[in-house]
Amino acid sequence: MALAACTDDGGDPGGEGTPGSLLERGSEGEATQEAGEPEPTREGILGIGSQSAAEPEATDESRPAAETSSLLTFGATSAATDRKALIAFYNATDGPNWENWVSHAPLNQWNGVTTNDDGRVTGLSLWRDELSGEIPPWLGNLTNLTELDLYGNELSGEIPPELGNLANLTRLNLSDNDLSGEIPPELGNLANLTELFLSENQLSGEIPTELGSLTNLRLLFLSYNSLSGEIPPELGNLANLTELFLYDNQLSGEIPPELGNLANLNYLDLSDTQLSGCVPSSLENQVDIYSNFGSLPFC
Repeated sequence: MALAACTDDGGDPGGEGTPGSLLERGSEGEATQEAGEPEPTREGILGIGSQSAAEPEATDESRPAAETSSLLTFGATSAATDRKALIAFYNATDGPNWENWVSHAPLNQWNGVTTNDDGRVTGLSLWRDELSGEIPPWLGNLTNLTELDLYGNELSGEIPPELGNLANLTRLNLSDNDLSGEIPPELGNLANLTELFLSENQLSGEIPTELGSLTNLRLLFLSYNSLSGEIPPELGNLANLTELFLYDNQLSGEIPPELGNLANLNYLDLSDTQLSGCVPSSLENQVDIYSNFGSLPFC
């Protein structure tokens, strides 16, 4: 088996990464900025107390009456619920510095937002838009979302576990930010996910075994973090996986032989880690794979 060093450009699907990892930026729409959007409480999104989980509170008298009515009429329409979640996201990520986004315009005219025929948000793509602050849990209310791409911003804090509520999500890209903390095991609930990019952050802790439940996953990029512990053998359950990048982490222990079950794997990079032992023979027999195991010998 020939060994070839793999580079995925730090897990950047917006750059010159590996095949199948490119994304075209959504078209920009014009919007008029609204001032004084109050930030909902986390208790609201979690359904604690009297506040509905899908309806952040809004009491700003300066907002136009039509929008105020929409935000205060809990559960009025599904599109209104999505609008509230986007406004909460705008407030939490220093929106006025990256886009005049909040307006009466249809949501599909907001920059980076796509919707379906019912006006429900299906895509949010804001890569390299100078977003800062923390990702609010209210994004977990965008239940029709299929794509969330926030690559290349200055987002900090932890990945909210509420993203695990996005049952229709197929693509999640949070690479190249300043995110910290552990990878939420709730991401293992995203049964339809095919692409997961979390590279180039400050993530720590172990790789959740729950990621082994993502049986539709094709691309898994976790490189350039501070992840530790052993590689979960459950990753060997990802039968559709074609690209796996775990390099530049603090992973330890031996390479699980279960990775040899990944019959569709084309790219594998486990270099620049603290892995020990040898490369299992189950991986050596996959002659079509472009792999980098660092200095580890084959068993």
